Amino acid sequence: MREKKPLILFISDSMENIDSLGALLVKEYNFTVIKNASEILKTISEKLLPDIILLDTSMQESDSFDICRQLNEDDLTKDIPIIFIAEKSHNSDETKGFETGAVDFITMPVNPVVTKARIQTHIKLKQQRDLLATLAEIDGLTGIANRRRFDELLTKEYKQALREHEPIALLMVDIDDFKPFNDHYGHMAGDATLKQVAHIIDKTLNRPMDLVARYGGEEFVCLLPNTDIEGMTLIANSVLEAIRALRIPHEFARAADILTLSIGGASVIPKHGDTPESLVVMADKRLYKAKETGRNRFVFE
Repeated sequence: MREKKPLILFISDSMENIDSLGALLVKEYNFTVIKNASEILKTISEKLLPDIILLDTSMQESDSFDICRQLNEDDLTKDIPIIFIAEKSHNSDETKGFETGAVDFITMPVNPVVTKARIQTHIKLKQQRDLLATLAEIDGLTGIANRRRFDELLTKEYKQALREHEPIALLMVDIDDFKPFNDHYGHMAGDATLKQVAHIIDKTLNRPMDLVARYGGEEFVCLLPNTDIEGMTLIANSVLEAIRALRIPHEFARAADILTLSIGGASVIPKHGDTPESLVVMADKRLYKAKETGRNRFVFE
Protein backbone atom coordinates (compact mmCIF):
# COMPACT_ATOMS: atom_id res chain seq x y z
CA MET A 1 0.00 0.00 0.00
CA ARG A 2 1.42 3.37 -1.06
CA GLU A 3 2.08 5.79 1.79
CA LYS A 4 -0.16 8.86 1.78
CA LYS A 5 1.62 12.08 0.85
CA PRO A 6 1.69 14.82 3.52
CA LEU A 7 -0.59 17.76 2.78
CA ILE A 8 0.91 21.23 2.40
CA LEU A 9 -1.41 24.24 2.43
CA PHE A 10 -0.04 27.43 0.88
CA ILE A 11 -1.90 30.65 1.71
CA SER A 12 -0.98 33.15 -0.98
CA ASP A 13 -2.46 35.42 -3.66
CA SER A 14 0.79 35.63 -5.63
CA MET A 15 0.65 33.42 -8.74
CA GLU A 16 4.42 33.73 -9.09
CA ASN A 17 5.03 32.34 -5.61
CA ILE A 18 2.30 29.71 -6.03
CA ASP A 19 3.80 28.47 -9.30
CA SER A 20 7.34 28.50 -7.91
CA LEU A 21 6.62 26.53 -4.73
CA GLY A 22 4.07 24.31 -6.43
CA ALA A 23 6.60 23.18 -9.03
CA LEU A 24 9.11 22.46 -6.26
CA LEU A 25 6.80 20.52 -3.91
CA VAL A 26 3.99 18.92 -5.92
CA LYS A 27 5.85 15.66 -6.67
CA GLU A 28 6.52 14.80 -3.03
CA TYR A 29 3.51 16.40 -1.34
CA ASN A 30 -0.17 17.09 -1.83
CA PHE A 31 0.02 20.80 -2.51
CA THR A 32 -3.10 22.92 -1.98
CA VAL A 33 -3.53 26.68 -2.31
CA ILE A 34 -5.93 29.11 -0.63
CA LYS A 35 -5.90 32.58 -2.17
CA ASN A 36 -8.64 34.11 -0.03
CA ALA A 37 -7.02 34.25 3.39
CA SER A 38 -10.22 35.43 5.10
CA GLU A 39 -11.74 32.00 4.39
CA ILE A 40 -8.87 30.00 5.87
CA LEU A 41 -10.51 28.88 9.12
CA LYS A 42 -13.71 27.97 7.26
CA THR A 43 -11.78 25.98 4.66
CA ILE A 44 -9.74 23.84 7.02
CA SER A 45 -11.79 21.01 8.52
CA GLU A 46 -11.11 18.02 10.73
CA LYS A 47 -11.27 15.78 7.66
CA LEU A 48 -8.76 17.89 5.72
CA LEU A 49 -6.11 19.10 8.12
CA PRO A 50 -2.81 20.06 6.48
CA ASP A 51 0.43 18.72 7.86
CA ILE A 52 2.05 22.12 7.42
CA ILE A 53 0.98 25.62 6.39
CA LEU A 54 3.07 27.96 4.23
CA LEU A 55 1.98 31.57 4.73
CA ASP A 56 2.91 34.27 2.20
CA THR A 57 3.82 37.59 3.86
CA SER A 58 3.37 39.56 0.63
CA MET A 59 -0.41 39.18 0.28
CA GLN A 60 -2.11 42.34 -0.91
CA GLU A 61 -5.35 42.31 1.09
CA SER A 62 -4.46 40.29 4.19
CA ASP A 63 -2.25 40.66 7.25
CA SER A 64 -0.21 37.45 7.33
CA PHE A 65 0.86 37.97 10.93
CA ASP A 66 -2.76 38.31 12.03
CA ILE A 67 -3.67 35.13 10.11
CA CYS A 68 -0.82 33.29 11.83
CA ARG A 69 -2.06 34.48 15.21
CA GLN A 70 -5.61 33.32 14.44
CA LEU A 71 -4.40 29.89 13.31
CA ASN A 72 -2.37 29.45 16.49
CA GLU A 73 -5.32 30.43 18.68
CA ASP A 74 -7.80 28.07 17.01
CA ASP A 75 -8.11 24.61 18.61
CA LEU A 76 -8.29 22.90 15.22
CA THR A 77 -5.13 24.44 13.76
CA LYS A 78 -2.97 25.41 16.73
CA ASP A 79 -0.70 22.35 16.40
CA ILE A 80 -0.04 22.77 12.66
CA PRO A 81 3.44 24.24 11.98
CA ILE A 82 3.41 27.51 10.02
CA ILE A 83 6.32 28.66 7.84
CA PHE A 84 6.37 32.22 6.55
CA ILE A 85 7.27 32.73 2.89
CA ALA A 86 8.74 36.23 2.44
CA GLU A 87 9.93 38.25 -0.55
CA LYS A 88 12.80 39.74 1.45
CA SER A 89 14.40 38.98 4.77
CA HIS A 90 13.87 41.57 7.48
CA ASN A 91 14.86 40.90 11.07
CA SER A 92 11.80 42.75 12.36
CA ASP A 93 9.48 40.61 10.22
CA GLU A 94 11.17 37.40 11.33
CA THR A 95 10.89 38.44 14.97
CA LYS A 96 7.20 39.30 14.54
CA GLY A 97 6.62 36.04 12.70
CA PHE A 98 8.07 33.93 15.49
CA GLU A 99 6.18 35.96 18.09
CA THR A 100 2.87 35.20 16.34
CA GLY A 101 3.60 31.46 16.26
CA ALA A 102 5.56 30.64 13.09
CA VAL A 103 8.17 27.88 13.26
CA ASP A 104 10.37 29.03 10.36
CA PHE A 105 10.96 31.77 7.79
CA ILE A 106 11.86 31.13 4.12
CA THR A 107 12.87 33.91 1.72
CA MET A 108 11.98 34.01 -1.97
CA PRO A 109 13.45 33.08 -4.38
CA VAL A 110 13.92 29.85 -2.49
CA ASN A 111 16.89 27.55 -2.38
CA PRO A 112 15.21 24.27 -3.47
CA VAL A 113 17.38 21.94 -1.38
CA VAL A 114 17.19 24.03 1.81
CA THR A 115 13.47 24.71 1.43
CA LYS A 116 12.56 21.04 0.95
CA ALA A 117 14.79 20.05 3.88
CA ARG A 118 13.18 22.60 6.20
CA ILE A 119 9.65 21.59 5.23
CA GLN A 120 10.46 17.89 5.61
CA THR A 121 11.98 18.48 9.05
CA HIS A 122 8.93 20.33 10.37
CA ILE A 123 6.54 17.72 8.96
CA LYS A 124 8.51 14.91 10.62
CA LEU A 125 8.51 16.79 13.93
CA LYS A 126 4.73 17.22 13.71
CA GLN A 127 4.22 13.54 12.88
CA GLN A 128 6.30 12.57 15.92
CA ARG A 129 4.28 14.90 18.16
CA ASP A 130 1.03 13.52 16.75
CA LEU A 131 2.20 9.96 17.44
CA LEU A 132 3.13 10.78 21.04
CA ALA A 133 -0.22 12.52 21.54
CA THR A 134 -2.05 9.47 20.18
CA LEU A 135 -0.11 7.07 22.39
CA ALA A 136 -0.91 9.24 25.42
CA GLU A 137 -4.62 8.66 24.76
CA ILE A 138 -4.51 4.87 24.34
CA ASP A 139 -4.90 2.29 27.09
CA GLY A 140 -1.72 0.24 27.14
CA LEU A 141 -3.39 -3.12 27.79
CA THR A 142 -6.51 -3.10 25.62
CA GLY A 143 -5.50 -0.73 22.83
CA ILE A 144 -8.70 1.31 23.09
CA ALA A 145 -9.00 4.90 24.30
CA ASN A 146 -8.00 5.64 27.89
CA ARG A 147 -9.68 7.72 30.60
CA ARG A 148 -7.86 10.88 29.50
CA ARG A 149 -9.17 10.61 25.93
CA PHE A 150 -12.69 9.93 27.20
CA ASP A 151 -12.66 12.97 29.49
CA GLU A 152 -11.49 15.23 26.65
CA LEU A 153 -14.05 13.93 24.15
CA LEU A 154 -16.91 13.95 26.67
CA THR A 155 -16.40 17.68 27.28
CA LYS A 156 -16.23 18.39 23.54
CA GLU A 157 -19.27 16.29 22.59
CA TYR A 158 -21.33 17.56 25.52
CA LYS A 159 -20.75 21.16 24.43
CA GLN A 160 -21.69 20.20 20.88
CA ALA A 161 -24.91 18.54 22.07
CA LEU A 162 -25.75 21.65 24.10
CA ARG A 163 -25.21 23.94 21.10
CA GLU A 164 -27.19 21.76 18.68
CA HIS A 165 -29.86 20.73 21.21
CA GLU A 166 -29.15 17.06 20.44
CA PRO A 167 -29.16 14.00 22.72
CA ILE A 168 -25.95 12.50 24.05
CA ALA A 169 -25.77 9.09 25.72
CA LEU A 170 -23.33 7.31 27.99
CA LEU A 171 -22.95 3.65 28.95
CA MET A 172 -20.99 2.58 32.03
CA VAL A 173 -19.96 -1.06 31.52
CA ASP A 174 -18.52 -3.38 34.15
CA ILE A 175 -17.45 -7.03 33.94
CA ASP A 176 -19.41 -9.02 36.52
CA ASP A 177 -17.43 -10.67 39.32
CA PHE A 178 -14.10 -9.99 37.67
CA LYS A 179 -12.01 -10.26 40.85
CA PRO A 180 -12.93 -13.92 41.46
CA PHE A 181 -12.37 -14.54 37.73
CA ASN A 182 -8.84 -13.11 38.05
CA ASP A 183 -8.17 -14.99 41.27
CA HIS A 184 -9.30 -18.35 39.85
CA TYR A 185 -8.11 -18.24 36.23
CA GLY A 186 -5.04 -16.06 36.76
CA HIS A 187 -4.00 -12.56 35.75
CA MET A 188 -2.86 -13.60 32.28
CA ALA A 189 -6.32 -14.93 31.54
CA GLY A 190 -7.78 -11.81 33.12
CA ASP A 191 -5.72 -9.52 30.88
CA ALA A 192 -6.63 -11.55 27.80
CA THR A 193 -10.30 -11.29 28.74
CA LEU A 194 -10.09 -7.52 29.21
CA LYS A 195 -8.60 -7.23 25.72
CA GLN A 196 -11.31 -9.46 24.27
CA VAL A 197 -14.14 -7.57 25.95
CA ALA A 198 -12.68 -4.22 24.84
CA HIS A 199 -12.43 -5.47 21.26
CA ILE A 200 -16.01 -6.75 21.20
CA ILE A 201 -17.45 -3.52 22.62
CA ASP A 202 -15.40 -1.44 20.19
CA LYS A 203 -16.57 -3.62 17.29
CA THR A 204 -20.20 -3.30 18.38
CA LEU A 205 -20.00 0.51 18.36
CA ASN A 206 -19.81 0.77 14.59
CA ARG A 207 -20.35 4.53 14.13
CA PRO A 208 -17.17 6.61 13.71
CA MET A 209 -18.46 9.17 16.23
CA ASP A 210 -18.87 6.59 19.04
CA LEU A 211 -16.08 5.93 21.53
CA VAL A 212 -15.30 3.11 23.92
CA ALA A 213 -12.67 3.74 26.57
CA ARG A 214 -11.25 1.85 29.49
CA TYR A 215 -12.50 3.77 32.51
CA GLY A 216 -10.50 1.85 35.08
CA GLY A 217 -9.85 -1.77 36.06
CA GLU A 218 -12.59 -3.90 34.52
CA GLU A 219 -14.85 -0.92 33.81
CA PHE A 220 -15.45 0.57 30.39
CA VAL A 221 -17.39 3.60 29.17
CA CYS A 222 -19.16 4.16 25.85
CA LEU A 223 -19.73 7.72 24.65
CA LEU A 224 -22.58 7.91 22.13
CA PRO A 225 -23.15 11.36 20.58
CA ASN A 226 -26.53 12.17 19.03
CA THR A 227 -28.08 9.06 20.60
CA ASP A 228 -31.47 8.92 22.32
CA ILE A 229 -32.75 6.33 24.82
CA GLU A 230 -33.95 3.99 22.10
CA GLY A 231 -30.61 4.03 20.29
CA MET A 232 -28.68 3.67 23.55
CA THR A 233 -30.78 0.66 24.55
CA LEU A 234 -30.19 -1.03 21.23
CA ILE A 235 -26.43 -0.60 21.55
CA ALA A 236 -26.34 -1.72 25.21
CA ASN A 237 -28.29 -4.90 24.48
CA SER A 238 -26.06 -5.63 21.49
CA VAL A 239 -23.01 -5.35 23.73
CA LEU A 240 -24.55 -7.65 26.35
CA GLU A 241 -25.43 -10.28 23.72
CA ALA A 242 -22.02 -10.08 22.04
CA ILE A 243 -20.21 -10.80 25.32
CA ARG A 244 -22.61 -13.62 26.23
CA ALA A 245 -22.00 -15.14 22.80
CA LEU A 246 -18.31 -15.52 23.62
CA ARG A 247 -19.27 -18.15 26.23
CA ILE A 248 -16.19 -17.41 28.34
CA PRO A 249 -16.37 -19.82 31.32
CA HIS A 250 -16.72 -18.17 34.73
CA GLU A 251 -17.17 -20.73 37.47
CA PHE A 252 -17.53 -18.12 40.23
CA ALA A 253 -19.99 -15.75 38.54
CA ARG A 254 -23.20 -15.07 40.45
CA ALA A 255 -25.36 -14.24 37.42
CA ALA A 256 -24.42 -17.14 35.10
CA ASP A 257 -21.73 -19.74 34.49
CA ILE A 258 -20.16 -17.54 31.80
CA LEU A 259 -18.62 -14.08 31.76
CA THR A 260 -21.27 -11.34 31.68
CA LEU A 261 -21.55 -7.56 31.91
CA SER A 262 -23.63 -5.07 33.83
CA ILE A 263 -24.43 -1.78 32.10
CA GLY A 264 -25.87 1.50 33.31
CA GLY A 265 -26.98 4.06 30.77
CA ALA A 266 -28.10 7.68 30.54
CA SER A 267 -29.25 9.79 27.60
CA VAL A 268 -29.98 13.49 27.89
CA ILE A 269 -30.42 16.63 25.83
CA PRO A 270 -28.10 18.98 27.76
CA LYS A 271 -29.47 22.20 29.23
CA HIS A 272 -27.55 25.28 30.32
CA GLY A 273 -26.28 24.69 33.83
CA ASP A 274 -25.84 20.93 33.30
CA THR A 275 -22.34 19.45 33.25
CA PRO A 276 -20.72 16.47 31.50
CA GLU A 277 -19.99 15.03 34.94
CA SER A 278 -23.72 14.85 35.68
CA LEU A 279 -24.14 12.43 32.77
CA VAL A 280 -21.37 10.22 34.15
CA VAL A 281 -22.92 10.25 37.63
CA MET A 282 -26.33 9.32 36.23
CA ALA A 283 -24.98 6.37 34.22
CA ASP A 284 -22.82 5.21 37.14
CA LYS A 285 -25.82 5.14 39.50
CA ARG A 286 -27.69 2.98 37.02
CA LEU A 287 -24.70 0.67 36.71
CA TYR A 288 -24.80 0.25 40.48
CA LYS A 289 -28.52 -0.53 40.21
CA ALA A 290 -27.80 -3.17 37.54
CA LYS A 291 -25.35 -4.79 39.96
CA GLU A 292 -27.82 -4.65 42.84
CA THR A 293 -30.65 -6.19 40.85
CA GLY A 294 -28.79 -9.28 39.70
CA ARG A 295 -26.06 -8.29 37.19
CA ASN A 296 -25.95 -9.43 33.55
CA ARG A 297 -28.37 -6.65 32.52
CA PHE A 298 -28.83 -3.10 31.32
CA VAL A 299 -30.50 -0.40 33.46
CA PHE A 300 -31.39 3.04 32.08
CA GLU A 301 -33.88 4.42 34.60
